[in-house]
Amino acid sequence: MRYRPNPAFEKQWRKSPEVVGEINRRTVVLAGYIKTAALPSRNTGYYMRRIVPVGNRVRTKDNFWHLVEMGSVNNPPYRPVKRGAIASGLRFEDPGRPG
Repeated sequence: MRYRPNPAFEKQWRKSPEVVGEINRRTVVLAGYIKTAALPSRNTGYYMRRIVPVGNRVRTKDNFWHLVEMGSVNNPPYRPVKRGAIASGLRFEDPGRPG
């Protein structure tokens, strides 16, 4: 008997309904952590309402998300996406910024 690995295993595995369902469930959990990290400072909740899970991604529908995440000359970087990802147990890697 000889073992031959299936080169398409990972591709097939990622498409299985169980894996897709679990990834989508974890995406909803991640969106919750990001919303918690983005608690509104002025009690408007504008940014929080624009964080939505879509399939296997979390999207922010705020046009100025980058100012909230990375800051500007007038605002500090709040980093709700990074802090939410870390709080949910994920490793956050941003190749464009150190630390």
